[in-house]
Amino acid sequence: MTHPLLPVSFKPSNSKAVVGVCPATIYKLVNEGKLRLYKHGTASLILSEDWIKYVRSLGDQLGD
Repeated sequence: MTHPLLPVSFKPSNSKAVVGVCPATIYKLVNEGKLRLYKHGTASLILSEDWIKYVRSLGDQLGD
């Protein structure tokens, strides 16, 4: 389930405005296998649902 204020997906180039993280960080997380990059034609997209799952997993790493 996505957050009501987030779009269903976003381009890494728009990530700073959408989730407050620079595109380089998004691509780093993709390369580390922590986020999945989807292709739609020539567009690269991150699903907001995947972003939310990643952020929630950070709490697990901190013992929350």
